[in-house]
Amino acid sequence: LGGRLPASYGLFLTKMKEFVLAETSVRGNIPEQFGGMTDLEILRLNGNSLERTITAALGQLTKLVTLHLNDNDFTGTVPETLGSLTLLEELQFHTNRLVGTIPETFSNLLQLQTLTFDGNFMDGRAPDGVCALRDQQLDEFIVDCPDLVSETQVVGIICSVPDCCTECQ
Repeated sequence: LGGRLPASYGLFLTKMKEFVLAETSVRGNIPEQFGGMTDLEILRLNGNSLERTITAALGQLTKLVTLHLNDNDFTGTVPETLGSLTLLEELQFHTNRLVGTIPETFSNLLQLQTLTFDGNFMDGRAPDGVCALRDQQLDEFIVDCPDLVSETQVVGIICSVPDCCTECQ
């Protein structure tokens, strides 16, 4: 399967509970209209050739339990709006080209069990509120280990293992 994700899916599939399109040749971006699929509980778009930024409109999918966007070519930062998805249990971003820091709003994701950021170009320190989720249900929290890439630039997330992150790669 190839091509792009049609924006019309977000307009006409508003009652869909599960949308899985994984390990295909789908390319392009996630249309902003996907934010209209407000009954979605599972959105798995991993293992494709999706690119550009992750739309902030996904923050409207407040019934999501699973969001897999890993193994694509997404760029830009992780939208802070995803911190409003308080039912999320699995959130996977690994193996993309994301930059920036882990949003502070992710501290709101009290049901989160899995959070992966490894294989990106993110930096900064893991927010204290996200580290505190390890005392809740967060069993898997994987980031890139900090690496000095120049005299003044570090790439990777500063995160103590095992107190905060479960693993850094």
